[in-house]
Amino acid sequence: MALRNRLTFLFAWTLVLVGVGASSSFAAPVPPSHISDVFHGARFHADSESSDGATTAEPDRLRLFPPRLYYGGVFYLPKITYSKDRGVGGGAYIYYPFRLSGTSASIPASALRAHGRITLKGQALADFSSDFYFGNAPWRVGFKVAYSDLAERFYGIGPDTPAENKEVYRPQRLRTYLEVARPFVQHLSLGLRLEYENVLLRDLDPKGQLVRKEIKGTNRQTVGALGILASWDGRDDASFPRRGIYIEGFYLPFNETLRGDFDFENHNLDVRVYFPMPGGNALANQFFYYAVRGEPPFWRYASLGGREHTRGYRKDRYLDRVLVAFQSELRFHLVSRLSGAAFAGLGDVAPSLSHLELEHMKPSVGGGLRVHLGSKDRGATGRFDVALGGTSPQLYLAFGEAF
Repeated sequence: MALRNRLTFLFAWTLVLVGVGASSSFAAPVPPSHISDVFHGARFHADSESSDGATTAEPDRLRLFPPRLYYGGVFYLPKITYSKDRGVGGGAYIYYPFRLSGTSASIPASALRAHGRITLKGQALADFSSDFYFGNAPWRVGFKVAYSDLAERFYGIGPDTPAENKEVYRPQRLRTYLEVARPFVQHLSLGLRLEYENVLLRDLDPKGQLVRKEIKGTNRQTVGALGILASWDGRDDASFPRRGIYIEGFYLPFNETLRGDFDFENHNLDVRVYFPMPGGNALANQFFYYAVRGEPPFWRYASLGGREHTRGYRKDRYLDRVLVAFQSELRFHLVSRLSGAAFAGLGDVAPSLSHLELEHMKPSVGGGLRVHLGSKDRGATGRFDVALGGTSPQLYLAFGEAF
């Protein structure tokens, strides 16, 4: 087994220990009759009850093994990585849920998120994002600032690019966006999104496609857009849904008006449907569509691989103008704060919708573990997934469900 897989499976085993040990660290074990409470957060208590019913606070202190993954209201997931292109690296995910003063418990909690990584080859990633909810009919303000110069792979453009086309390059990428949205009618929210991205490609292979072919986006270039976004949220719970439907979409026109170097459009539609299952479990389903029109740089093309909607393939393994993906995931309780998931999906990229063919879509299957921490109001789910779609398993470690 590759070093990368060994390191990640070692940490996955630590997550199992955390989940089993969490029953004594945070709450009483959850009996089978209360499995649904796990998904709805009713058993996610940071305090424990004494024999007389009084609540006693769990000491808020760091613990090395098994790691507590929670300190001072902040949840964290340490991460060790390895790849031939990037070398050995270390980093962490950080998640801090909170409520702004005066907001009711019926609206989603605000949150700060951070993800950082550095490798022995001198490559780094820093990602900071947040969502703020405020008001009785809650406004949402979200933003993201991310920098990365991690090595990437380019195989070409199209749904059938061969593995031998692989070339390694190092994009220096700075991306930021700001979203402002508010409810207009029940379940429906509308808003605006302002986005910028600047990319400089480094360490290009002089014999590779990015140098030899006329592929747009190989110089230091910027894209900027001001677009609209909309969402319909009919789920029974935003964090642990078992029933309902969620639809989100955006339209982003990138152009030179906002100091960009390209004129193109991005369209996105994300539909999620949840069904309750016996025993308090849930079946989650997702349809994902992403498309570009106009003359975009290659790094804004639709991408299959490395993202939550197409687990099982390397990041940006297939690029083209249109992506369509489907997946279903069964979420089930295991023991105490530990639950599991099994999923399968289909997806593909193409020059246009008319070129997509169901029989040629790329499959993926996988499963994973979830560790539920904190309380429903201020809680988090640590997620570890293993997915197979391409030639080798892909591993994922993050906070929150994939969809």
